[in-house]
Amino acid sequence: MTGGEPMMDKNTYKVFQYIIDHPKQDLHLNVTSNMCPVDKKIKDKYFNMAQAICMQEKVEHMMQFVSVDAYGKKAEYIRHGLDFNYMMDNVEEFLDRIPKRNSITFICTYNNLSVTSMDKLLEKILELRKKYSKTYQRVWFDVPLLRQPAWQQITLLPEAYQSIHEDNIHYMKNNSGEENGLHIFKDFEIQKMERNLAYWKENADASTQHKKNFYAFFNEHDRRRLTRFLNIFPEMEEFYVECMNA
Repeated sequence: MTGGEPMMDKNTYKVFQYIIDHPKQDLHLNVTSNMCPVDKKIKDKYFNMAQAICMQEKVEHMMQFVSVDAYGKKAEYIRHGLDFNYMMDNVEEFLDRIPKRNSITFICTYNNLSVTSMDKLLEKILELRKKYSKTYQRVWFDVPLLRQPAWQQITLLPEAYQSIHEDNIHYMKNNSGEENGLHIFKDFEIQKMERNLAYWKENADASTQHKKNFYAFFNEHDRRRLTRFLNIFPEMEEFYVECMNA
């Protein structure tokens, strides 16, 4: 179940109740959420039903996908309305309250605002793996590339940003290897990051129009949302000014 916010859709709870009433041992239940509901009652209802489904073994496994594209305030800028710390608290509550038949997968739609804080997100994922993955892997992540709009692809960033991505790959490699069991980065996860880098290098984009669009969008975003890009991404000032002057 995905699209919109399943926690806020009454049909989600109809499906959950049907599963509780009609268990199926080979069913894999997958739900995508921002894990950041404004109303705590909604979260409690969702968690209580997910707990019943997993702890009473109504399905084989529940995968809770969590959409987050950067770390901290940067993630909040990308997804307006996200409270990053509240979201992470909810992730930990989910993992604490429902200790079996489920996992978390962070979906990071990798874009040009993700790059400079990806290191902190990787560190958090490793921290959660060490805390919660005891007998099987309960904390996963994926980094699918954003392809549209073109002006928010990683390929628009200057070549210097590739070294940040390379440093993250090195961090993952330094925290890999089967001797660490579940508290590592797997080879296929590292390979995904390497494929993203290869795509970046092969499709580097210096389009003046895309740079103009980048600035136009985030300048308008700041006007409407009462935010300021450079307060959140000060390390990107040179690129931002380049886009402004394109």
